[in-house]
Amino acid sequence: MHSALEANAVSTSLMSPALDENIYKRYLTLMGEVVAFTEKVIFPAVQDIVPDIHERYKLQHIHADLTTLSSQAEQQPALFHPEEKAFNVPFALGYMYVIEGSTLGGRVILKHVQEKLKLDEHRGASFFAGYGSETGVKWKNFLSNLTNYAERSGNGDEIIKGAVHAFAAIDRYFAANSKYEN
Repeated sequence: MHSALEANAVSTSLMSPALDENIYKRYLTLMGEVVAFTEKVIFPAVQDIVPDIHERYKLQHIHADLTTLSSQAEQQPALFHPEEKAFNVPFALGYMYVIEGSTLGGRVILKHVQEKLKLDEHRGASFFAGYGSETGVKWKNFLSNLTNYAERSGNGDEIIKGAVHAFAAIDRYFAANSKYEN
């Protein structure tokens, strides 16, 4: 599922040698919808399992990056609405696994964005900066919380279902908006 999402046209455009500001803004706008959903629906469901959830909000970084890059209002894509209706704790943890994993991968994307667009974590690329030098530590802490919960609750299969659902939902959303223009 991870490979399919990485192969999606929206995802590949971000790492393309042809990356430009419009492609970058499109990606940030689309990912902003995914992150907004995650912070609104998923974070409340996992707050008792992930004690530092309040440090993991990223939507403000996307908004800051888009503000840095934009002098005009952006056309908005369709909202991100996964088909799942109920996000219980283990399913939500699977979703969060995908989002937190993207933060780790964002550090690689940051280097490409810096090279191609001359942006950095202080100007236009704060979202991909993740948690800065703490990104690896935060990822390990999240995995520890997820693993401890899975072992205690016996809900590993439901966590995996949540992650698979997140990968597929984001992939479908990106594919549906691959022609979206700013």
